[in-house]
Amino acid sequence: MIIIPAYEAKKISDSSQDDSLYQLKSNLINNIIANAGRGEKFANEYIASGISLSEIDALTKEFKSAGYSVKITHVVNQKIFSISW
Repeated sequence: MIIIPAYEAKKISDSSQDDSLYQLKSNLINNIIANAGRGEKFANEYIASGISLSEIDALTKEFKSAGYSVKITHVVNQKIFSISW
């Protein structure tokens, strides 16, 4: 059995957090398309705990600049990213 060096494990961990942010954005876009197709005017997605507040702020600005209303809601131990149009 090969043991990977700690710096490699850190790289994998860091990229995993990047994947979480990418996954959140991808899920939001897919939900927007699906919900708009059903005539709805909003989409929600849970925010993974590994995503930092600065990344959430950047994503919020990105969606707002595209014309969406964005709201972050805290429910018990989770955060929800809500978008409306």
